[in-house]
Amino acid sequence: MGVRWNFASWMWVSLGCVLTIAATTAWAITTEGGGSPFPLDDSFIHLAMAKNLVNGHWGVTAEEVSNASSAPLYTGLTALLGLVGVPWLWVPILLNVLATILLLGAASKILRRRETPSRTVTLTMLGLAILLPLPYIAQFGMEHTLHSALALLFVAAAVEALNGESASALLALGPLMMGVRLESAFLIGIAIVCLAGSRRYRDAILLGLASSLPIIALGIWNLSLGEHFLPNSILLKATPGGDGSILKLPLVILQKAVLQAFAAPHFVAVLVVLVAVADAALKQTRDWRHPRVLWPLAAVLAIGGHLAFANVGWLYRYEVYLVALAIMGLAISAPRPKLWMLALFVIPLAARGWQCVAILPPAILHISAQQLQMARFVHQNFDGEAIAAHDIGAVAFLSNARILDFAGLASRDVLNRRLSGQFNTEDIRRMAKARGTRIAMVYDSWFQGDGDTRQFWIGPKLPAEWVKVGEWRMRDAAVVGDQAVSFYAVSADSLAALQGALKSFASQLPARVRYVPN
Repeated sequence: MGVRWNFASWMWVSLGCVLTIAATTAWAITTEGGGSPFPLDDSFIHLAMAKNLVNGHWGVTAEEVSNASSAPLYTGLTALLGLVGVPWLWVPILLNVLATILLLGAASKILRRRETPSRTVTLTMLGLAILLPLPYIAQFGMEHTLHSALALLFVAAAVEALNGESASALLALGPLMMGVRLESAFLIGIAIVCLAGSRRYRDAILLGLASSLPIIALGIWNLSLGEHFLPNSILLKATPGGDGSILKLPLVILQKAVLQAFAAPHFVAVLVVLVAVADAALKQTRDWRHPRVLWPLAAVLAIGGHLAFANVGWLYRYEVYLVALAIMGLAISAPRPKLWMLALFVIPLAARGWQCVAILPPAILHISAQQLQMARFVHQNFDGEAIAAHDIGAVAFLSNARILDFAGLASRDVLNRRLSGQFNTEDIRRMAKARGTRIAMVYDSWFQGDGDTRQFWIGPKLPAEWVKVGEWRMRDAAVVGDQAVSFYAVSADSLAALQGALKSFASQLPARVRYVPN
């Protein structure tokens, strides 16, 4: 009866998640200005790269190679489904539906093997669905749901290996997980240390080598294409470490961890509970390799590593796997937790989950109202021509424009100047002239100074000779860079064409956006 109930809870919670994703997607593509089911322009970056990969090209835009994906395996899966005929906009949703089912199924199987009470299994399924929250994360159409599922499977395989089982599953999951998200290095590093601590040196070395292979192979391939070894997004987001002194590195890491903890106070509460249950389990079992100790310990160490070296916040998408690990750690270590533990654990995560749900509709609306309209505008009026832009995902995916990316994600010359800390107005002028750029679509507020190496999206002032023709203004902005996107005529012969195109397209803009001529 217990197994049947556990299976039923997994099945019904999965069905609820899938129906929620389907309903949200249907609403998104039919609402005002609709057509985009995604709440972030980054989702289109994957689609643009996958679409080009099908044509044998590695890059966001069709004319320039760019190592822009920090999730190459997910980009490859997206390309594969597009290749077999799945409509492109549905590919990320389909992948996330499958990943959602995989995550819940993996969690259910792990708990059943631990002979977890049926009530705890059901509550854990609901916790994963609501506290992550799974439908919200799936709607991004990105790799986070799949990464979370692989993280649970990886920790389960590591626990089994540390308790005398074969490490073959661990060696297979390590490279898969690294191919989906580079933050997987935290969990892999923890597993390597634990294996070495158990004197399984061979397995520790093999895990390190196997997990490194995808990144090394992709890095070497990118070097052969003239790109950097690491993905452009990783290079752009890297934070300088003070004056570069290695002696100050521990202080810099500690400082970042503390700042991140303030940015994500829910993790402070979660850590308190996980440390408490791990300590209680260790005192009871007297074996650090016991699953009741290892699961919460893995979550604690992964959260600590992530806070120190990676990012939280920004729609909560980077931290999904940590919440999944924390929920599983509590369920396995303390199937019947004390009331104070449950309250301290659930209430902050529930508040975080509510914030996720609340921001999703306006985020989808604003991406559709701004980014999607920019893509449609370019496709209708400047398709195949040279343009300059910020937030280029939708434009790159839905048009054939030759794009100068001011963020540097898809344009190597911009990237290199940003990495040198010397990106300036003359660079913009020179690059635009060399490419024959006709128009630019930018947020004026992002181009007010000489840039900041800690904020890769900030840029220098635009060339004074560029003529601002007008802007699109939204009443508010949830996730887009600014409420107003400005349009500039870069070359003299494009002024009349841009004026006419903006005036003509104004009637197609959603009601929440208005065109304001300059």
